[in-house]
Amino acid sequence: MSRTPDNLGLHQLLYRLSFMEGDSTGMQNQVVWAKNKSDVSLVFLQAASEAYFGRLKRSRELADIAIQSARNSDFHELAATGQAVMALHEAEFGYPELTRQQATAALETSAGKFVRSWAALALRF
Repeated sequence: MSRTPDNLGLHQLLYRLSFMEGDSTGMQNQVVWAKNKSDVSLVFLQAASEAYFGRLKRSRELADIAIQSARNSDFHELAATGQAVMALHEAEFGYPELTRQQATAALETSAGKFVRSWAALALRF
């Protein structure tokens, strides 16, 4: 990992640490940093955090934004992985039809190992 403060991995870690500490301001600071860098990976983390707190509607909105942005940037594997993770969130909240739709769409986009793993978890939930 680079020692520069603009390192994406560092900001992802700071987001996760802020999440674990319940520091919503710290989490938001990392999301703002990522938006200024046109990076969507922290938006995926933000979507996962919203799901964790039971705010599935907001989680879906953020995930849709991140997935579309990743697709538009030709990061199809990232988009598919995010969609497969969202399938798992749908399963956790008891929405089997949305789970199947999300998992199937993710697998149609990419057959990468992370996509397959998340989709399998979602479909077995």
